[in-house]
Amino acid sequence: MSRAKTFLYLTIGLVILFSNTVETRKQVKKITLNDVLETFDLLPKTETQRATINWDVNCSTAINQMIQDVTNIGNIFYLLLNGLYLGQWGDYESCLADANQGQYLLVNIAGDYNGTADFTRGGAGKYKNFSTYVGMCIPKQCQEKDVVSMNPHFTSMAMNVNWTNVSVSYTFASRDNSAKASSLTTGALITLLILAAMIVLGVVGSIVELSKAGDIADLNYEKLNAAAKFNTVKQYEPILLQRKKAWARGIMCFSPIRNFIKMSQMPPPYLKAMDGQLNQDLVKNLRVFNGIKALSSIYFIYGCTYFFSWYAIYDNPSDINKMKNNILFAIIPGVFFIVPMFLFTSGFLSTFSFLQTKETQQFSAKNIWNYYLRKVIKVIPFNTFCIAFFIFVMPYLGSGPIWGDYEKIVDPCKTYWWTNALFINNFYPVAYDDKCLGWNWYLPVYLQLTALLPFILLAYKLIKKKIIISIVFLIVMSFFFALNISLVATAKNGAVPILDDDNRNYKFYADIFMKPWFHINAYLLGVGLAMIYYEYVSEKSQTQPEEFEENSIPQRILNAINENAKIRYPLYLFGLFLMFISFLGCHGLLMTNDRYTAQGFYASFAYFTFALGFSMLIIPALLGKAQFVRFFFGGDLWSPFPNIAYGIYQVCPMICLFYFISMSNALHVDYQMFFYYFCGNFVFTLTLTNILYIFIDRPFSSMIRHLSDMEELKKNITEKNDISNFKKGVILGVDDVQRRHSKQNMMDLNNHSLSPKEEDNNAEDEAQLDGLLLDNGSNRNNQVQDKNLTSPKAKIIAKQESSFFNLSDGNIDPANLDVPTSNMKKRPILIQEEEEKHDSRE
Repeated sequence: MSRAKTFLYLTIGLVILFSNTVETRKQVKKITLNDVLETFDLLPKTETQRATINWDVNCSTAINQMIQDVTNIGNIFYLLLNGLYLGQWGDYESCLADANQGQYLLVNIAGDYNGTADFTRGGAGKYKNFSTYVGMCIPKQCQEKDVVSMNPHFTSMAMNVNWTNVSVSYTFASRDNSAKASSLTTGALITLLILAAMIVLGVVGSIVELSKAGDIADLNYEKLNAAAKFNTVKQYEPILLQRKKAWARGIMCFSPIRNFIKMSQMPPPYLKAMDGQLNQDLVKNLRVFNGIKALSSIYFIYGCTYFFSWYAIYDNPSDINKMKNNILFAIIPGVFFIVPMFLFTSGFLSTFSFLQTKETQQFSAKNIWNYYLRKVIKVIPFNTFCIAFFIFVMPYLGSGPIWGDYEKIVDPCKTYWWTNALFINNFYPVAYDDKCLGWNWYLPVYLQLTALLPFILLAYKLIKKKIIISIVFLIVMSFFFALNISLVATAKNGAVPILDDDNRNYKFYADIFMKPWFHINAYLLGVGLAMIYYEYVSEKSQTQPEEFEENSIPQRILNAINENAKIRYPLYLFGLFLMFISFLGCHGLLMTNDRYTAQGFYASFAYFTFALGFSMLIIPALLGKAQFVRFFFGGDLWSPFPNIAYGIYQVCPMICLFYFISMSNALHVDYQMFFYYFCGNFVFTLTLTNILYIFIDRPFSSMIRHLSDMEELKKNITEKNDISNFKKGVILGVDDVQRRHSKQNMMDLNNHSLSPKEEDNNAEDEAQLDGLLLDNGSNRNNQVQDKNLTSPKAKIIAKQESSFFNLSDGNIDPANLDVPTSNMKKRPILIQEEEEKHDSRE
């Protein structure tokens, strides 16, 4: 409820109280609340009554009738909701909701401001030159020809506060917004139908996952439910896929429950590395990249908050230049350093993942095809949907005095939408404002650089001498350094996307910053370090490929960093120094100047140097050192971000633009307000990203990975997760026995000293017992108990097994059931205890 409405209702209440007091004294009939509401036209009306407009009355007559009928509360709102002075926009929402058949009119008063006061009552934005505005609430009968008569009034208002060369224009904001939202376009209908279909498929997929629908025959659901209560997601997934028929497995790809759980897990390449033969103590340190992606995504949201606020109207645009004189303003252009960080991380992880493939299959046609398929095809559905939603659906969701500017943002997409579909929008069209969603340039840059990776790794495999590879890397990177210096110095468009005399340097942004060769060195840095690290991990895991040399130069370098603190700490300091000078160095280059060579060197080296400095903090962490870095960046808090980082990049601009262009007043700019806007954008970006990812992105990703997941499932089926263990009439096998046995029993097994005779009996008894434990028949319990076992170790094992074999299909106690995470059969107890400690650390 607006303040004006609250004030009127309080006034009405006082009128009722006063009237009742007076009438009581005169002993006449009291005035009721309904009488007052009817007098002031506050009684509820039907939609038909509200929609009635007397079009036979012109604008002047409608205004005169409004003035004469002051008892009508809707007419009073016309007076309260108008802007009374320059810079006051009135109340857009209340004008449409509370005024009788009102429409909102935004008056734009342009000219030259010659005053000395800081408070000019003017504003500016991307689509609005510096001018001042007044919001008006007028009857719907008023048209353009009627409001022109108010020109002298607004001109006089502007001239009285030192505006000259005044011109007045009008925007019928509410009428234009209503006309656009009157009917859905074909594109909007198709987009909404696709969204509705994905939601329906998601509901059906969840029902299939959680119910018996699509199950194979003869399953013992009591055992399945008992096991599911104690299994991890990794253990439950194989059983789930085995128990469902083919069509059910397909529909489960759309299940939002399953997709949300998968989103919270580590990325598949990391899980593959942890399950492989590589040294897990080293591989688990890759979790630090979760924190890098997470913090970069959060910083990106802050950058979007500033960048897209310019699409609204600032009421203090002159303060932006004052802010730029402060060193704290470096946090704004510093947002662009997340680009080399993202590309460095992508290059490292993509290379490490690719090298995990078996050497005989790495460059096979099938593996190369799968590589490009997963890199390109998996991003197409989400990218396409976001573009369609932004172009076709969002225009119907917003409103406000300047919401008409939204049409200017999406207008280029009518002509150049296909450039986004082909991932070439960072090249064509050239000008930023001509691009379809010009900020959506990172995805094509990422894919263009990613397309080079197989060729880089093929050269790495073919060239046996690593010194030659190092020289080639240096030559290639030096070439691109020189190229970027030349391009920036020749273009003379600055070194950062923000300048002092132009709030956004779109020329540098579109011509230089969006091109893949500007960022290729940061990507190559990640690729090169991943090669070295993979070689190091392989050697430590004793699984190095044949071409890896013992005690190679990379291994010696990383060993020196790992073992010598005198090397690590200077490395930390030097890395922080490189990041610091790169981050703050842009402050002196914000302003337009003729130091073109300096701009070229800064633009070419700063972004790469920032990633290089950060890598000096990451390398020790990957080796198991830098405990604070591993703790902070590798924490579980950041685990969900790697899977939604790309979605945040797509969704955040949509949220920011919707928020700022829907504002009913001019935007005030300072650091505190930016943080306030950032908090709102952060919450809504994460919420919408997760929703769209669950229903749009994850289903297609699951379908792409479905065949490979089934192949992996067939390879990894063991006795403990074989679905045959959960069919009717089958007792759960030995692998499903409670993993953590009594500590006393373990001590007995490990500490019991055997006499020579007992040692002879031990082998024979264990062989008999092993044969019985492999039997899944219903008489296994009796056979174990009936055996005359003389070996102490065999007796203890038989005692432990007997408690489990007493379970029957109809009497399972889930409290005594703990499905193990690894095969326990014939495993020495000391080794078992060591593995339990390792699992607990993970």
